[in-house]
Amino acid sequence: MPVMQSMTTSCQPADVSSSLAAALTSSGSLSSTAAHSASTAACVFSTDEVKALSRLQGAFSSLSIRAVIGEGSSSHVYQAEWAGTAVCVKVLRTTETKHVQRFLSEIAIWRDLRHPNVCALLDVFISDQRPSMILEFMVGGSLDSLLHTPRRDADGGEALEDIPPPLIGRIIMESAAGLAYLHTRGVIHRDVKSANVLLDETRHAKLTDFGVSTRLGRPEYTAETGTYRQMAPEVIMHKPYDHKCDVYSFGILLWEILHRQLPFEGLAPLQAAFAVAMQGARPAMALSEVFGQYEAVITACWDTDATRRPEMGEVVARAAAICQAPKPLSTVRRMIGGHNLESSEVAQCAS
Repeated sequence: MPVMQSMTTSCQPADVSSSLAAALTSSGSLSSTAAHSASTAACVFSTDEVKALSRLQGAFSSLSIRAVIGEGSSSHVYQAEWAGTAVCVKVLRTTETKHVQRFLSEIAIWRDLRHPNVCALLDVFISDQRPSMILEFMVGGSLDSLLHTPRRDADGGEALEDIPPPLIGRIIMESAAGLAYLHTRGVIHRDVKSANVLLDETRHAKLTDFGVSTRLGRPEYTAETGTYRQMAPEVIMHKPYDHKCDVYSFGILLWEILHRQLPFEGLAPLQAAFAVAMQGARPAMALSEVFGQYEAVITACWDTDATRRPEMGEVVARAAAICQAPKPLSTVRRMIGGHNLESSEVAQCAS
C-alpha cells in the first residue's frame, strides 16, 4: 500500500507508561481516546504520519480485548472481539525505530495479500501512537501445536493427537498453495515454519507472520534472516538468495509434518545451521509407507543448489497428485483406522 510504504518514523525510545495498558485495565477495550492519547505517547509520529495512519482507521470503539495470546520481542498479540467477530490484535510494544519500520513494512506487505491460505489482515489503527493490526482469529491454533503438543485423553493421560493422513495431506497442499501465492505476488516469506501456519475451526491451513518478509527484485537481502532450523544454506552463508529459500524451508516443514519431529532436534539452533551450511546435513528420512511418495518432494525442495529446487506451484501440483493417487485397500485401511472421515476425504485416498 503506497501510503504505508512511504512512511518513515521519528520515534525515539522513552520510559513512559502505556495508555493501551491503562485502557485494558480500566475498561477492557481500546477506546478512540486511548488510541489517540498524546499525553502518554511512547513515541512521536510526524503530523503527516499520524494523518496517514488515521485514514486507515475504522470505528474501533467496539473493539474489546479478551486475553493475551502471544508475546514477542517487539509486539503483543491479543484475542479480541470486534463488531461481534473474534479477531486478533497485534500491537507494537517497542519504541525503537527499527522495530516500528519493520512493523510498518509488514503492514505494507500484508495489506496486499488476499488468498484462502493466507491469514487475513483486516485493518490497521493507532494505539498509544503505535501502529497496530487487526487480524483474522484462527481458532485451531498453530500447526506447531497440533504436531507437537500432547492433548489430554479420556483416561486423564496426555498423548499426541492422532491426525488422519487425509487431513495431513490437505494441510500440506494448503500450506504450499499459500506460499505459492506469495511468490506470485512477489513476496518472500523468509520464515516458513510450523509456528507460522495457523488452522481455522475446520483445520484449513493459512500462512501468517510477515514480520521478516520482503519483496522480490531487490539487489540483495539480509543474511541469516528467519529461524535457524528452517533456514536455507545460502541464507546462512550470506550468499545471494531469492524466493527459493522459502522452498527449502517448506521442505523442512514437510519433513516435520510427516515425521512429527522437530528438525535437528538433538542440535542447538546454531549447531543445526552450521551442519546444514558446512556439512550439507539434512534431517534423517524415516517416512511411513503411507507417506513414502513425499520423499522425492522433500529432497527436491531442500536441494543445496537453489536453482534445482522446484517452484512452489509445482510443489502444490505434486502434493495434490500424491493425495489423490489411488492406493491399495490395505493402505487405506491403515490410513483411516478408527477415524470417522467424510466420503470425500476417503475418496482422496482410495481407488
